[in-house]
Amino acid sequence: MSTDASPPVAPAAVAATVDSAAGVPRLGPKHGINVLQASIARLVRSVLRLEPPTLEEADGPGSTHHHHITVEYDASKGYNNLLFRVRVEEADTHLLLHDLTLKVCGRFWQRVKTETEVGAVALVAGALSDDENPAAAEQERQQLQRWRQLLPTVLAWDSGTSFWPARSARLDGYEHILFATSAGSTLAAEWKGMVAADRVAVVRELGGFLGAVRRRVGPFLLKTSSGGEGRREDGSQPRLLLGNLEVVGGAGDVERFEELAGRVRVSTAVDGGGGPWASYAAYAREKLRSAIEQALRDARLAAAMGGVVAERAGRLAAALEKQADGDGIEEEELVFGHHDFAARNVLVERVAGGDDGGGGGGSGWRVSAVLDWEWAGPSPPDFDFAAGHDFLRSELQDEDDAADGGRGHDAALATAYFGALEAQGAESPRTTKNSAGWRERRLHARVLEGIAPWYLVDVVVATAEEEAQVAAKVGKAKAAVEAALDELGY
Repeated sequence: MSTDASPPVAPAAVAATVDSAAGVPRLGPKHGINVLQASIARLVRSVLRLEPPTLEEADGPGSTHHHHITVEYDASKGYNNLLFRVRVEEADTHLLLHDLTLKVCGRFWQRVKTETEVGAVALVAGALSDDENPAAAEQERQQLQRWRQLLPTVLAWDSGTSFWPARSARLDGYEHILFATSAGSTLAAEWKGMVAADRVAVVRELGGFLGAVRRRVGPFLLKTSSGGEGRREDGSQPRLLLGNLEVVGGAGDVERFEELAGRVRVSTAVDGGGGPWASYAAYAREKLRSAIEQALRDARLAAAMGGVVAERAGRLAAALEKQADGDGIEEEELVFGHHDFAARNVLVERVAGGDDGGGGGGSGWRVSAVLDWEWAGPSPPDFDFAAGHDFLRSELQDEDDAADGGRGHDAALATAYFGALEAQGAESPRTTKNSAGWRERRLHARVLEGIAPWYLVDVVVATAEEEAQVAAKVGKAKAAVEAALDELGY
């Protein structure tokens, strides 16, 4: 698409406004968003300091641009966000100068989702650059540099309350993040074509990366944060709180992206607010209460879940109340997690001179980027295993029992991944001393997420067939909640 005109970038089905005074029909987070091509071009020109020098000249009558900007909307990616591929070429030669990705945040999550992603990238970059061991061997320093290269490059962002850099133009009032496009294709897309040795090499690198993030980011956050950390009861040592992230102080005055790490602190949760919390039990209690309230406000969910909510989930809530006071499953130290660590969010690329996949020898692929940090933050060490980690199964099965000690895992993949985690000093399902607590939290998650799944709340349907499909999903969610409560004994 050219930037000569300014029609909506997104197709009509997405750009059409569907909000109404009666509520927000559950037609997806992207519905109702209408971004103009000229606005994207204005944003890119201001961030990259391209001609013309002022925004008024950029789209004014008779303006002459030395750069040509094309924008493509990819409707196949990003359920929660709109994703655009933006290319900047030299106008005369069509030489590609910049390849960018623009993420426009969907309507269901605001501010904290954008700031969590930006803040997480800044924190991880800072932690992997922090010279915690000046005497470290050159090999270790090179490894840290390699892991830093897996982070996306943020060029600009705007969460509505905070933005960066100062020269960044607003994007029709929508939250957004502008990245340099990372090289490679998704691990999910390439998985089937990889030989076993390459799969092992890739998951081993992912384990080392996540292990380093777990070991370094939490202490780095406590050292640099302007707030959001709690203290032990005796007041002796600071500790992380459970939650997502926010960027304080506006951030527009920060010169370099790396400096944002000092503005990041633990904040409320992305999924519905609340927090930050001093313990897992306090988090689970509040999220369960919120889920019950949501279910009872929705006619379909109230009819299906009413008995579960009234008779059994209430007993779980009472137990969580006791655990929040220190009576219950063991509370481990929180660690920093990605919380959507799945094959769809990992980019891979071929290694020059490596096996092409036909020889069986491996070494043909490596990780090129880890994306989508919008759910990141401090949490119990098993949270990351309960979200994603589909690459530990040979068929990329996206199940939620990854924290079960290895049931369902491919043995070679799990051995490589857990070994790399453990080499960085991080817990894995096979080394944790709190396997009972991990199992219990996994069952809690099925209850918390199943009582009022976000994709089933306030759904609007147009046909009887659609109604039947929604009813089937509600029934499946109810069965999962009841099964988890059965295992928990409530």
